[in-house]
Amino acid sequence: MADITFKTSNADKPAPKWFRKLKQGICMILIPAAITMLQSFGLDDKLSTKLQLFLSVGVVAIFEFFGLMLANGEDYSTNKTDAP
Repeated sequence: MADITFKTSNADKPAPKWFRKLKQGICMILIPAAITMLQSFGLDDKLSTKLQLFLSVGVVAIFEFFGLMLANGEDYSTNKTDAP
């Protein structure tokens, strides 16, 4: 397994597979579950809305940022055929 790096030059490389799966799981399962549980706590509307926005937008944005900066040597495959 190649070393994982965190730098801006990794923006054109895919994140490690484990990170992509972790991000997908958190975005599909944990964030909606947390928002649903938050709505059942009976918080005031303003605080509840702020927490829901942070969970739904802020956490996803943080994971997207880390996904851009992380790489472990994998590359996207390229199409070797030339168009006529």
